[in-house]
Amino acid sequence: ADDTQIYFSFDVNGENIDLSPIQRCLSEIKEWMTLNFLKLNDEKTEFMDIGYYVSPLQSLDLGETSVGQLSITPVLKAKNLGFHFDDQLNMNEQINFVSQICFLNL
Repeated sequence: ADDTQIYFSFDVNGENIDLSPIQRCLSEIKEWMTLNFLKLNDEKTEFMDIGYYVSPLQSLDLGETSVGQLSITPVLKAKNLGFHFDDQLNMNEQINFVSQICFLNL
């Protein structure tokens, strides 16, 4: 149940979005894990562009981003240590989740 989080910053006003730093980093992580007899779970690896702006990544047709044989899926919401959050960090996902749990327990 070990999770790794990697943070990158992007120029939201940039014309060309360069995903190569992310691809390089994940490639190095995957290589390091292989050398240390660990495995990067391809099915659970995903990335999210977080910010209050409209993501420049949404204008790209990413589908999946490939790093060697690893395919990374862009997501708009995720769960981290039991906390549900979305790409805008407005807590709507967490509030909806907690409300559903409370309603079920009434």
